[in-house]
Formats: sequence, structure tokens, C-alpha cells
Amino acid sequence: MRFIHFLIETYGLDKVKLLYTLEARPDEEKDESSWETALNTTLDALEVKWLNWLTNRFELEQEQIESFLTKPSPVVE
Repeated sequence: MRFIHFLIETYGLDKVKLLYTLEARPDEEKDESSWETALNTTLDALEVKWLNWLTNRFELEQEQIESFLTKPSPVVE
């Protein structure tokens, strides 16, 4: 499952479209507020909701998810 599936399932397609529109602005006009405006939540709260969603969706232990997320990403050249 991808993060976008979580967003649509949790917040609905209309809010995800709004987020996409806000994030499509030029870099100098963007900040974290677009996420808060579109989804009515902070990025910290969003992270917690996403991790809980993953835990429940895949019947995983929180430690398994945290371990996966803290592994370094492979370098792509």
C-alpha cells in the first residue's frame, strides 16, 4: 500500500486533490501549512495516523514499522 492510499482512505479524494493543488504551487509559496489546510491536521499527527493505519492494515507490530522506517534508503545513482 502506498501513502496516497492512506490519504484517500482517511481524508477522502477531495481533500487529497486540494492538497495536490496546494503542493503544486511554486516552492517559494509552499510550506507545511498546505498539509494542515487541506487535511486539517499537523504533519506530526499525520505521521502518527499513518503509522497506526499501517499497523492495523497489515497486522504488524509498531516496532516492525519503526524498524523499517529507520533503515537507510539505498543510494540511487
